[in-house]
Amino acid sequence: MENKAKIGIIGVGFIGEIHMNGFAASGKADVVAIADLNAELLKSRQAAYGIPRIYTDYAQMLQSEKLDGVVIATPDDAHRGPVEAAARAGLPVLLEKPVATTPADVEAIVQAVEWARIPCLMGFSLRFSANHIALKKRFESGELGIPTTAYARRSTTVNGARRLRGRCSVNEYLAVHDMDFLLWVFGKEVDSIYTTTSKARVYEELGTADHYWNLLRWKNGATASILASWGMPAGYPMRLEQEVLIIGSKGSAQLSLTGQQTHVATDTTFETPEIPMNAYTYRDECGHFADVALGRAEPVTNVYDGLNTYKLTSAAEESVRTGEPIKVSL
Repeated sequence: MENKAKIGIIGVGFIGEIHMNGFAASGKADVVAIADLNAELLKSRQAAYGIPRIYTDYAQMLQSEKLDGVVIATPDDAHRGPVEAAARAGLPVLLEKPVATTPADVEAIVQAVEWARIPCLMGFSLRFSANHIALKKRFESGELGIPTTAYARRSTTVNGARRLRGRCSVNEYLAVHDMDFLLWVFGKEVDSIYTTTSKARVYEELGTADHYWNLLRWKNGATASILASWGMPAGYPMRLEQEVLIIGSKGSAQLSLTGQQTHVATDTTFETPEIPMNAYTYRDECGHFADVALGRAEPVTNVYDGLNTYKLTSAAEESVRTGEPIKVSL
């Protein structure tokens, strides 16, 4: 493809490598440079993916390379510096979720993006999941009426918690995806969130709760519950499981855990449409970012979507501390 985007990636661990594969699959971009503090990991990624240049200093990469955009896939608590540096360089950013882990870092990131007026695509991958897009469209068309309640679950094994070593909660790691998706479907007029946790082996090892239950209420009376868990045993064969059910005033749409099928129902019909699974989610996300970086598209998510999920996870922590529902203003 002509006019491919030249992309740099800061942070080439687990999610950084996923993006490297995503850009390659998209055919819309070339990853021309990568940066990471781990020199051995950099060399390994360079050899595996044929990356032209590597840097242990992301600032040097941004200064030396002629990039169209940059992916920030550093640990969650280390997003601020790379975003600010990319903003100073005037580069579009694909920022992995969550936007940050502290109020000061979140505020600084939003201000940097606003000051530089750069596109900032938040890495909410469900916006690119064929199954979730299909559910969204069925409600968008009005066929299933107004969404009234939902249940979502996202779970992984204890090895996911061990990999992150307590740098964030499982709510920040997993539930933000479903929070963003449900805000996309239900709207952003959230009234409150009530959250409770349970603690077991992950808490004993790392000091972070194993499971979060979040109950959201919208101002129109709609409700949703979101379970985020990294308490599955290490021997469980699925690295990540997800399911979602949305019931509307005229019908329902469901991504079922059993077979990961999509179901759509009304009072008189029941469908199991053939929808591709999520194999192409990151391909499509990376391809979209390439278009954003070259000015061919507006980002489907932005830093304010990241801010909204941060507000929800912060309110969730306050709810855990107080045992009470917390009012939310998005």
